[in-house]
Amino acid sequence: MPHLFTRVVFVSALFALSGCGKSEGPDITFERDSAAADDAGADADRTDAGADLAAADLGPPDVPDLPPDMVEVPCNGNPCGPGEECRNDVCTLTSSCGSALDLGILPLNAPQTVTGSLVTEGVADLEASCANPASLRDRVIAFEVEVESTIDYSVSWNGQYDGVIELRSDCDDVQSAVGCFDAEAGQFQVAPGRYSLVLDQVLGNAGAFEVTLVARAARCTLGTNVCAGDALQICPSVQAPETVTCAETCTNGACVGDRCTDAILLGGGGTYSGDGRAYTSALNFQSNVNCTDLGDPGSAIATPGFEVIFYLPGLIAGQVVAVDAQTNDSNVNAVFIMQMCGDTATCAAAYKLTEQPDWVVTADGDYFVVI
Repeated sequence: MPHLFTRVVFVSALFALSGCGKSEGPDITFERDSAAADDAGADADRTDAGADLAAADLGPPDVPDLPPDMVEVPCNGNPCGPGEECRNDVCTLTSSCGSALDLGILPLNAPQTVTGSLVTEGVADLEASCANPASLRDRVIAFEVEVESTIDYSVSWNGQYDGVIELRSDCDDVQSAVGCFDAEAGQFQVAPGRYSLVLDQVLGNAGAFEVTLVARAARCTLGTNVCAGDALQICPSVQAPETVTCAETCTNGACVGDRCTDAILLGGGGTYSGDGRAYTSALNFQSNVNCTDLGDPGSAIATPGFEVIFYLPGLIAGQVVAVDAQTNDSNVNAVFIMQMCGDTATCAAAYKLTEQPDWVVTADGDYFVVI
């Protein structure tokens, strides 16, 4: 269920809150030797001239055809293809990426099925990032998408073995992995470009495989958020966008309260609720020794989850700030109070919530409350 925060209350009696012509060539005259001409005429009817001319061989000598068994054909008559080399008269794959099964551009809404065998085609060449135990044999399927796409995949390992699949934008670079999947069916979303799907055997005896890919135009761009009125439209790792609730309102593609520079302004306190998926997790106080738990002195507080930020100007020493940040879910929440907003700031107070904290303002000033 959505992560909900339900109530934040501040209470105090003192609260104020870019003609050529044709050129003529030179005259050239060839002069004949008359004696040579007479000789030529006298000999014109000689019968051997024609025979001599006929016998003249003005071209290169004929090259006799070699018998078939003398023609050299690589690898026992089977020229090897990309990513292969001849080993013992057999073309053998040596590079998974160089010998990838290339599907070209994936058509939208049309399933593309590829079959093969890791026994006859597999190469121990690549290692998927989620291969556990280590990779044994692998095969690559290459394809391209022209638009932001959501791709459904299914894979069958036909035999007594198991494998994982990894999607990469650069076949040879594991760091380019978009995702690595142990499940035999799932979905991933990709931007326009060329991709390589690595099939990686991790267990058992290698066998046949079958992979089906279906590409569909995505309805939103993965990771892109836009305001939808006071709410936020997010594009998580699914095909359709989702609308989630802000605690107050939305501006410039983010909920107010998601950033220190755009905190929720509190005048005299209030109650706020919203969906945690509308907020990011930019701040983590785990390494801040100046923001440790007052309830457990010296204990650092790890906060990898989302945060909502409030701004309280003009507080006066002695006022009481009461915070109720219960979220009606299983999350453990924390509250940080500081005059400079950020996870490296010095906190005036920090709590890991097990109960509602009441903080007494120690000095006049403007404060941020990060939940």
